[in-house]
Amino acid sequence: MLSFLQKQKKHIQYDQAGLATALARVTGQISHAELFTLYRHALQLSKGAVVVEIGSYRGKSSIALGLAARQSGARVYCIDPHDDYVGVAGGVFGPVDLKDKIANIQQFDLGDIIFPVCLSSFEVGKIWSKPIDLLWIDGDHSYTGVSTDFYQFSVHVKKNGILIFHDSHMEGIKQLMSEIDINSFRKIGEVDSMTIYERR
Repeated sequence: MLSFLQKQKKHIQYDQAGLATALARVTGQISHAELFTLYRHALQLSKGAVVVEIGSYRGKSSIALGLAARQSGARVYCIDPHDDYVGVAGGVFGPVDLKDKIANIQQFDLGDIIFPVCLSSFEVGKIWSKPIDLLWIDGDHSYTGVSTDFYQFSVHVKKNGILIFHDSHMEGIKQLMSEIDINSFRKIGEVDSMTIYERR
């Protein structure tokens, strides 16, 4: 049975500084402003909404989304195979990240809200069928990788749903964004290296 303090924690809403402080010990490659942008968008979702995160590393952005989803009643699906991998910018990723991610999710008591999917986004994309309210793409930053993620998952983004790219200054992502049909998505903002779209 949850203690009074545990119940109170479940109803905390954060400002940007508070969120940064709460997540200070979680390793990640994302700015405070970007974290808060994810949190703010997920906080606005309705009960039963679906958030899809592609690429989750050790779970920093996953937890920001999960903390908001706990308030809004959404669910967060974090897709990352956690295989040994070197990214286009030289980052090294692997199975140890999954261990840390699970520990971080447990630390924040978000196991009933965040659902890790330990498969490649390509494999998941072939069978995905749920409507998506918020799609956060931060996986393979090569053109081939990000375009595959976009074309497989963006078709499921609901009207007025949100699409966010991370590291959108990188060449592969810039190329993909230049191809986005303006009749399907409209750009609504940028925060640090994020670019944010809304489904028309």
